[in-house]
Amino acid sequence: MRSLTLEKQERFYVVADCVILGFKNGKIFVLIAKSDIDTLKDMDSLPNVFLMSNKGLTETVVQLVQKYTGIENTYICQAKVYDKTLQSDYQVVTVAFFALINMQEFDQQLLTMHNTRWVELSCAKNLIIDQDQILKETVAFMQKKAAAEPIAFSLLPKRFTLPQVQNLYEALFRMTFDKRNFRKKILDMNILDKFDEKDRVGSKKGAFLYKFNEDKFQRFLKKKHIFSLR
Repeated sequence: MRSLTLEKQERFYVVADCVILGFKNGKIFVLIAKSDIDTLKDMDSLPNVFLMSNKGLTETVVQLVQKYTGIENTYICQAKVYDKTLQSDYQVVTVAFFALINMQEFDQQLLTMHNTRWVELSCAKNLIIDQDQILKETVAFMQKKAAAEPIAFSLLPKRFTLPQVQNLYEALFRMTFDKRNFRKKILDMNILDKFDEKDRVGSKKGAFLYKFNEDKFQRFLKKKHIFSLR
């Protein structure tokens, strides 16, 4: 049997676009960079990087997020793959990711270093090439995932209050939740650890602090329960 050989190998490049999201003052923000592509120089862009032959895709995106945020061990997830033929023998494959970070840990000096800025998610537009579409579809993917998994806690400080959780979910899904029902739903899942300490910022009465407990969540799943705060 004759072996098959490729007479002509098409050239293609893989680029990772990353939607880096943060939460602050009741709003969702996305990190916007400036393009370094010659023909699109200094136009607004999602942080991105071309995949090198000596590095894996996941490793490359992790390093990209660390470079732009200064934060390690962030929640990163692949969303979708896009391909576009630019010429007959030249193709770019774009892999969209999103990362959720705690903005309290963000290194503000990196904004100047990398010429980036935080933009309210609803105001982010006019990005290079097809990145408006990538941003929209990646956020929709993230919302769907956040509705079924507790990934949104990655946007909060390690210790948080229940009002902060409700504010986060209202910002994520652009809807209002009943305070009593939301509180009951999250506490009934028993996936949080409660502290005796209160956060008294903005209120003399204060609100108890909590943290997410991964072990409790895994036990919650083993009981065939479904995570949902919507």
